Amino acid sequence: MVFPSYEFDNAHLNYFSEKNLYGIQHKKRAFHLYEFENADLNYSFQKNSYGIHDKKRAFASYEFDNAHLNYFYEENLYGIQHKKRAFHLYEFDNAHLKSFSEKILFHIHHKKRAFHLYEFENAHLNYSFEKNSYGINDKRRAFPLYEFDNAHLNNFYEKNLYGIHHKKRTFHLYEFEDAHLKYFYEKTLYGIHHKKRAFSLYELKNAHLNYTYEKNSYGINDKRRAFPLYEFDNAHLNDSFEKNSYGIFDKRRAFHLNEFENAHLNQIYDKTLYGKNHKKRAFPLYEFENAHLNYSYKKNSYGIFDKKRAFPLYEFDYAYLKYFSEKILFHIHHKKRAFHLYELENANLNYSYEKNSYGIHDKKRAFPSYEFDNVHLKYFSEKILFHIHHKKRAFPLYESDYAHLKYFCEKILSHIHHKKRAFHLQQFDNAYLNYFSEKNLYGITSQEKDFSPL
Repeated sequence: MVFPSYEFDNAHLNYFSEKNLYGIQHKKRAFHLYEFENADLNYSFQKNSYGIHDKKRAFASYEFDNAHLNYFYEENLYGIQHKKRAFHLYEFDNAHLKSFSEKILFHIHHKKRAFHLYEFENAHLNYSFEKNSYGINDKRRAFPLYEFDNAHLNNFYEKNLYGIHHKKRTFHLYEFEDAHLKYFYEKTLYGIHHKKRAFSLYELKNAHLNYTYEKNSYGINDKRRAFPLYEFDNAHLNDSFEKNSYGIFDKRRAFHLNEFENAHLNQIYDKTLYGKNHKKRAFPLYEFENAHLNYSYKKNSYGIFDKKRAFPLYEFDYAYLKYFSEKILFHIHHKKRAFHLYELENANLNYSYEKNSYGIHDKKRAFPSYEFDNVHLKYFSEKILFHIHHKKRAFPLYESDYAHLKYFCEKILSHIHHKKRAFHLQQFDNAYLNYFSEKNLYGITSQEKDFSPL
């Protein structure tokens, strides 16, 4: 899953930074990665080079059916075998991952999930990060906290204190720059319970998530995925984070929001408020079955209707979302939870943005393109500045509830090719999107969705 977050067969991928690379299995959702049906993706990311074949997804990393992923991230070396997932890390069938970031040491075994960690079936994770030491037993997931069956995680990052009990995962995401793990908030405290996937997603079967983040507290019940995505069957997540409050209903997915069947998520970012209805996926993309999204973000208001996906749009009833970071990138599949990615069923996307040109064909996903049935996207925010390079996606963007998308940034440069998903693009069921702007202007043509407020 996605940190946004993605829904995987047996994995959640999430994450963030330009320089972060991710590896995901075939038929899995990838973050900042694209799903191809018949295409090759050649992605160059600084010193990283990727070769992806038919039906692969990857965010700087790719999902393979039968392939090895060679991940080069300055001082990081990753060797991944068939059908692995990873967020900065990969899920191995039989593999060990050594050395994350200079001082980060991960020893991960067969079939484990982790954010920066992998899902194991039988393995121990030994994580040393400066003053942090982790002991993880069989079948654990974690980002940078891990899902434990019987284990405790103590203390993450110098000034970060994590208290994790039996079978807990926590979140907070770390951005890497040159193979270093950077932890967002120094004083973030997390407490996560049994069988949870935490940052960015943890799947809970029977557990409570107690998340303490300064003034935040989380309570998550049975079968949940937590921050930024948690999938719940029957649970409520209550998170108080300064001025943020979230209410999420049955069957929801969220980035910073969790997928619930019966639950409320209250959480996450400074001035971010989320309200979600039944069967919704949120942040920054949510899939709706029957729901309305009402999002108010400063001067942005968004209105999204039934069966809509959006990023940086979020599926809300009433919510504020505060963007995460300039360089946060997200991607998601059709009918999947995607962060910044949407699957197009029948549409061509023509995106022209200064020096950017996009050509997207049928059943393509775009970033941030959105798949709408009936929706208005209001421009994101006046003050949002994105510096995006070729084939790169960035965030923070926000999803609107009265359907206005504010231009992203004067200096956003995106180069997206055929069968690729574009960021700052919007996907339609049957429509062409023509986006023209030096300084962000949007023009939509055939069968387009109205850009006017609801």
